[in-house]
Amino acid sequence: MPTPSGDSRSPLVARTVPITGAARGIGAATARRLAGAGARLVLGDIDGGRGEKLASEHGQVSVRADVTQTADIEAMVDTVYQRWGRLD
Repeated sequence: MPTPSGDSRSPLVARTVPITGAARGIGAATARRLAGAGARLVLGDIDGGRGEKLASEHGQVSVRADVTQTADIEAMVDTVYQRWGRLD
């Protein structure tokens, strides 16, 4: 789908996006959509196995993360910076 400027390249190409709750439902659908648009994703979910499966299907990174645990979210953000050096 072309952008308003007429460029067919997605504005999400090479943008780094963390997604929590990424193993199923809305989170998984969002992850698939953004991966298809060229975004770089770190997928966080309390179900690390499902998150890892989804991440590997799309060449992305998965982190086991419980959003109620500050340390897990900090680790997820650290993974973003270690992998890509930026968060968009």
